[in-house]
Amino acid sequence: MIRIVCPGCHSPLSSAELEQATVDGHLSLVCPECSMVLLTEPVEEHVIQEPEEALVHA
Repeated sequence: MIRIVCPGCHSPLSSAELEQATVDGHLSLVCPECSMVLLTEPVEEHVIQEPEEALVHA
């Protein structure tokens, strides 16, 4: 089992013990003991596709 030691509070944590949170638009893994952000990655924005406009011939 891989253990991560939090640099803030020095708690040994497994990956299952880390909490997920969205901080400033980024998905983050947070220490449950001291709430220090340990890892962040960009959140994928969902691309909204606009419907194609139908051409109307008069």
